[in-house]
Amino acid sequence: MTDIALMEQVTTQVAGHTICAFGDAAAWPIQGLMRAFRPLVEQRATDYKPAQPLAQAAE
Repeated sequence: MTDIALMEQVTTQVAGHTICAFGDAAAWPIQGLMRAFRPLVEQRATDYKPAQPLAQAAE
């Protein structure tokens, strides 16, 4: 959850505060995602379970 908040904080620091158009171009999609789907993103992060490693062959 802290990474989600950090991502949103970084985009607000970048968008509109740089002379490079790529700053806004990189920040706006993330801001839109958080504005529209933040509850879903948080739920997916909470429910995430890494894949189980495959069995190793005998040495």
